[in-house]
Amino acid sequence: MRRSAAVVTVVAVLALAGCSAGEEKTAAEPCTSTVSAWDKFERLAQTPGRADSAVIQERVVVLDVVTAATSTAPDWMKTQLTGIQTDMSSFLASSATDDRTEAYRSTSDRFEKIREQCTADGNLS
Repeated sequence: MRRSAAVVTVVAVLALAGCSAGEEKTAAEPCTSTVSAWDKFERLAQTPGRADSAVIQERVVVLDVVTAATSTAPDWMKTQLTGIQTDMSSFLASSATDDRTEAYRSTSDRFEKIREQCTADGNLS
């Protein structure tokens, strides 16, 4: 009897440790909305012959989704979302190709980190 109580206690401690503030599980909404918006933006941006105005409009949509997700996202995701906002602002502010390339790469990397964690949390497949 003592042994099973000890096992239950250990399992409970491990389960609670996985729910600590630093390792908050992500809710489905910020995962699906941000990753979906980014995927749509990337497909459009890489489409040959697409209009620049359409890319600009879709970039605004991505930023709106990121801003909205920031209010409900766990801390780890807020860090990525804030970085995305900074990177996209840098992209828009710079005219140097290298700077814009780096800002885009950083933005993409941050979205991939979100995708990986959301998939691990079971919110994306």
